[in-house]
Amino acid sequence: MGKIAQWLSTGGGEIMNAAGARLVKILDYPLDLKKLQASAHRVFQIMDSHLATREWLELDRPTIADIACFPYTALAWQGDIDLADYPNVRRWLARFRSMPKFIAMPGVDQTT
Repeated sequence: MGKIAQWLSTGGGEIMNAAGARLVKILDYPLDLKKLQASAHRVFQIMDSHLATREWLELDRPTIADIACFPYTALAWQGDIDLADYPNVRRWLARFRSMPKFIAMPGVDQTT
């Protein structure tokens, strides 16, 4: 439970830098885009390393931790955050999208 709680915090914390970058790019919010992008890249590096030895963030199955981190990771491209350097994150996104009954929201169906 503690590991899942850490990822819930990450989903509502560091990954939100990708959401902030989206606000700048889509809605022209007056935020520091470069700083938001750099912070998002730091968390995606951590996620990529973590996912190198597992398919899901914790417990070898999808959990609320994955649900918390998925949307803003999948939408990072809208903030000009390229996930090309994070193959494990991209595979995780693909696994998430291929789950039975997965329903995409606009932008999430974008291939990353």
